[in-house]
Amino acid sequence: RILAGAGYEVLVAEDGSDALRLMASGAPPIDLLLTDFLMPGLTGIELARMLRSRTPELPIVFMSGFVGHDDQVERDLAAIGPVLNKPFTGRMLRSTLASALAAPRASPSKA
Repeated sequence: RILAGAGYEVLVAEDGSDALRLMASGAPPIDLLLTDFLMPGLTGIELARMLRSRTPELPIVFMSGFVGHDDQVERDLAAIGPVLNKPFTGRMLRSTLASALAAPRASPSKA
């Protein structure tokens, strides 16, 4: 609701597998992936890596309510995209997404 109210077109997937099906179904191309870190089935990192293998320049933002990530998980997340720790405000969400969309993107030849 926050993103739709800010003018974003939002596609909703129930989990990582549903997101992959949505992408394969011919849905409009996405400009950014906002995913939770922990989900049933695929984790957010697994989903992000699968989508980045297809679209290397895709900006990705993680949400996480999980505290106590180990150092390796923190490095993995940071290498892929920013993390919004729950709870966060609508302002924080909009700001993080705007920054991720404005950031320079890797070209497929550099990925």
